Amino acid sequence: MYPVIKRGKSITLREFDRDDLDALTAVYGNEETTRHLSFKPRTREQVASIIERSIASATIEPRVEYALAALENETGDLIGTWRLAYAPVSSAPPSTVGQLGDTAQFGCAIAARVWRKGYGVEGTSLLLNLAFHDLGIARVWGARGPDNEASAALMRRLGFVDVERFADHIVKNGQPRDSIAAILERASWERT
Repeated sequence: MYPVIKRGKSITLREFDRDDLDALTAVYGNEETTRHLSFKPRTREQVASIIERSIASATIEPRVEYALAALENETGDLIGTWRLAYAPVSSAPPSTVGQLGDTAQFGCAIAARVWRKGYGVEGTSLLLNLAFHDLGIARVWGARGPDNEASAALMRRLGFVDVERFADHIVKNGQPRDSIAAILERASWERT
């Protein structure tokens, strides 16, 4: 499926283009924005590589990754990114795995300057509609840091259920950090 455009009330998810470099660098390069993410602030060169990979992967068939820019509808400003990727069975938590190809992992990064505006719920809902309705995926899972209360609240609000805690799942700034995996089944999403 290409190109993807998902328009919500306040934000729109769309494919990345090279003109997004400065705006995405402002998101990924911000210490506060990346505080709970699995990586430290990224450089312009790292962000350029991410955008190039996203552009290239968007037209590969079969498509296995949807990395989408999030824009505020009112201003047109890029305020974050959402990503949906089919999860290889080897990388998904055992409790989330069904049949190969029916499970996807999601993640998002939202600029700290626009936190608490409801964009997390709206963007994730747009992404879940892509996953469940457009792509027919059976389940979506995500991982978050145990201290990320905002992400935990967002996931609970959308119906995700915590399924596993991974000790020392990632290393950030030289320190190991646990992750909490949560899953949402399509059937549960459709009932809400």
